[in-house]
Amino acid sequence: MRERYVVINGSINGKELSVSTKENPERKFQTETHTVIGKAAGDFQNQQKIQKNDREQRLAGIYYNRGRNAGCKPEHQ
Repeated sequence: MRERYVVINGSINGKELSVSTKENPERKFQTETHTVIGKAAGDFQNQQKIQKNDREQRLAGIYYNRGRNAGCKPEHQ
């Protein structure tokens, strides 16, 4: 899709026509849509990384605490 397009103004009955270029409004909409979709995808990927790191930290904490308490004798019997 082209970013710009040609607009021809004037009449055909012998008068000179003026020609100008304008931005394609569909291109602007398409770019905005891709930006929104790209941001949503990036947010989703970041959330997935955060959840993965949280899981890894929880597991590391569980194994760390098991190792610390493995050799301990109970204080009260």
